[in-house]
Amino acid sequence: MDKELVKHIAELARIELTDKEENLFAGQLQSVLDYFELLKEIDTSAITVDVTKSCNTEQTRLDNQESLDRDFDRDVLLGNVPEMEGEAVKVKGVF
Repeated sequence: MDKELVKHIAELARIELTDKEENLFAGQLQSVLDYFELLKEIDTSAITVDVTKSCNTEQTRLDNQESLDRDFDRDVLLGNVPEMEGEAVKVKGVF
């Protein structure tokens, strides 16, 4: 991986890198890419995909549901928020 690509990735991530960091990250990113190339060689044809586990909706344990209902009072939680805008929590802009 060349330094120009590292600079481009850093620009996309909106981070500034020193020359030393660019050289370091170029080597590290190349190692990651090399590892992915190694993973491509693994034969996964005999592995079946189990989509049922990834399609579950968010669930809580039944023995904890009662404490969740009791412990999370919306007004108490929002009382810790520094600033609100209507019903939304106001935060500093990212960009």
